[in-house]
Amino acid sequence: MKYTVYIGIGSNLGDRFENCRNAIRLLNNFKDIEVVKVSKWYESKAQSVDGTSIVSDPSYINGVAKLQTRLFPEQLLSALL
Repeated sequence: MKYTVYIGIGSNLGDRFENCRNAIRLLNNFKDIEVVKVSKWYESKAQSVDGTSIVSDPSYINGVAKLQTRLFPEQLLSALL
């Protein structure tokens, strides 16, 4: 049985776009994970716990990947880590 899973991907350090694209490439290397679709990339400012903007931290690039997998949640988490 295959499961549909959505995961968030983001980066605010170094080459942010390349970090996110590399994460997608690495996901495609797993035989039990298929990247079905990737959202557009969005830029957002770093936020503190109380929701105020953190001026000194770089902005994030964020997106979502739709995956198909046969892995159970614990196995998928292990693969993602």
